[in-house]
Parts: sequence; C-alpha cells; structure tokens
Amino acid sequence: MDQLEDYYYFNFEDIRATNFEINDFNRLEEVFHEQTEECSNYFFDEIQNVEHWERFVRSLLDKKKHVYITGSNASLLSKELGTKLTGRHIRYELFPFSYKELILLTNRKADIESFKEYFTIGGFPEYLKQRIRDYFRNYLTI
Repeated sequence: MDQLEDYYYFNFEDIRATNFEINDFNRLEEVFHEQTEECSNYFFDEIQNVEHWERFVRSLLDKKKHVYITGSNASLLSKELGTKLTGRHIRYELFPFSYKELILLTNRKADIESFKEYFTIGGFPEYLKQRIRDYFRNYLTI
C-alpha cells in the first residue's frame, strides 16, 4: 500500500463490520467515495468473514479494479476460491522462515545456539523484525 498513491482499505475484523452482509458492500463503496476520490486499488483484510464476498470482489475485477485480499483463514487458500475467481486471482502463500533463511537474515552462524533460538521462537518474519513477544498471541487460540 505504501507504494500506491491512492487506495481504499477496510478490515472486516473492525467492530463496525459486525453483521456485515453482501448488500452492505454498496454502502462501503459509497463511504469510500465520500472519503477519497475515485481510485482503482482496493485492500481488504479478513474479507472472508463476509458470506459471498467473492461476488463483490468479482464485480470490482470486472470493472478492471485491483483488489488485494489478506487474511489468516484457510478458506482463502481453498480450491473453491480459485473456482469463484477463475482467472482473476494470484495467490501468495507466506510461510515462516526456514532455519537456513533465519541464519541468512540475521547473519548468524549455524550452530546449536542459533538452532535453539529458531526452535524456540520460530521463523515468523514480523517477530524477528520487531522482537515484540505479544506478537505470538495473534497465532495462538485459547
């Protein structure tokens, strides 16, 4: 998003999106246009929380808009999604760093100490970058 001059963004985990339904996308479009001039880039986080969201995204793609979807739900990776957006999507699946990648990133030696650290904290890029322990809470469900 930092590389774009203009874009629309909405996170569907926002409390204001509670009970958001497919018909609400029209209102969201209106709000986008009230806030910012017309643009071609849409960013949606956790859009899979809205039933039938694919219809809205497909309508945007048919209008030659650029849509970026991020989320942590496995449904975004399903083959069913590929069917619903056939020919209109590119999927990027991000994984934690491997031990070798961690060594390259941190310029450390491959030894027992660096392996213990990797085994303990894993290879989550955001944690390795910021070292904020609370970051792991995003990955754990209690």
